[in-house]
Amino acid sequence: MRYWIITVLTGGALGVATMLTPVGGYLGMTGGADKIEDVSRAELLKKIETMRIDAVRMISDGKNEEAFQILLKLVDINHYDQFPYVQLARALEAMTEEKFLPTLTKAASTLPALEMDRTLAAVYFHANKAESAKKHIDAFLKTKPDDLAGLFYKGSIARLSGDNAEAVKILTGVIGREKTYYFAYLELNLAYEKLGDEANAGKMMELALKNSPSNNKEGICHGLPSPDEKKV
Repeated sequence: MRYWIITVLTGGALGVATMLTPVGGYLGMTGGADKIEDVSRAELLKKIETMRIDAVRMISDGKNEEAFQILLKLVDINHYDQFPYVQLARALEAMTEEKFLPTLTKAASTLPALEMDRTLAAVYFHANKAESAKKHIDAFLKTKPDDLAGLFYKGSIARLSGDNAEAVKILTGVIGREKTYYFAYLELNLAYEKLGDEANAGKMMELALKNSPSNNKEGICHGLPSPDEKKV
C-alpha cells in the first residue's frame, strides 16, 4: 500500500522530458540566502519535481553519489516527504550495504545539519529492515524524544515489526499533533487492518485520501519546505 500510493503520486512525472541539472544547481535551495517567501510556490514545486526526476535517472545511470546528494537535499527541504527515503531504500536494495553506507555518508557530508540517524531509520524502514530501522530511530529519539517525524518512524517501525497495538498508540499521538500527516494515516490504516479493526482502518484511509499531497496542498507531506524549515 505504501509504495503503490507513492508511485501513483510521483510516478506520473517521471516520464516528463527534462534536462539534467548539476547537483550544484540545487545548492541555493537549502543553504543560500534565499528565503521561502522569495520563491513562488509554483517555482519551488517545479524545482522539487526536477530534483526528483534527476535523482531517479542518476540512480538508473549508476551515478549513485550524485543521486544521493539530490535525495538528501530533498530530505533537508522537507523530512516529512517520503519520496527521497523510498528512492534511497530502493538503491540500498540494489546495492550491497557495504557500498551503500559509505556512498550515503559521503553524499551527506555537504549537509552537516542532516539528521542521519532519522534518515537511516527511514531508509531501513522503507527497505523492510525493521531491526536496523529500530536501532537508528531509538538512537535519534534519545536526543530528540518529541521529534514528530521521529515518532512517526517509531510507530511505523513498530507496525513493520508486528506490534500493531503499539503502532496505533504512537501514530495516534502523531496525528493528534499534526492533522495533515498523510503517511501516518496510511500506517494507521495498515495497523488497524492487522488488528482486524476494519472500521478504524477505513476511517484512516479516508483521512489519508483527504490529506494526500494531491488533495491537500498545505499538508506537511507535500514536499515543500516543512513548517519548521525556513530556508529553500
